[in-house]
Amino acid sequence: MRFTRKKTLSLIVEGGNDYVVAVKENQGKLYRQIETIIRYRQPRQTASTPFECHHGRQEQRRVSVYSAQGIDPQRWQGTKTILCVERRRCTPDKCSIHRAYYLSSLATTARLWNNMVRGHWSIENQLHWPKDVVPS
Repeated sequence: MRFTRKKTLSLIVEGGNDYVVAVKENQGKLYRQIETIIRYRQPRQTASTPFECHHGRQEQRRVSVYSAQGIDPQRWQGTKTILCVERRRCTPDKCSIHRAYYLSSLATTARLWNNMVRGHWSIENQLHWPKDVVPS
């Protein structure tokens, strides 16, 4: 049985659970719609971490939470929020900003989202680091 995104989200919501799904650039129409929403609407809330210094660089994360009004409820069942997660990195040579967008059925505070995102990135980094540094 092949599940589509629409069917998967429907099953998650019907089961009484929540979801967070990443929206990537190859999802052209949805990605552009979210960019437009973020450009012209004010976020409901934002939360930032202080700059952290690691491995010769400074890093800061900011999460902005937006209403999902305008997102197709048939295709994205249960979506309540759009998240814009912005990571700023500065090294002695340059600064860069990376933005990631998410849809979620959970409506919670920007501070909690920021903590969850940080926790997820921490897990990812801890899983990859040993593979990168341990000789095989």
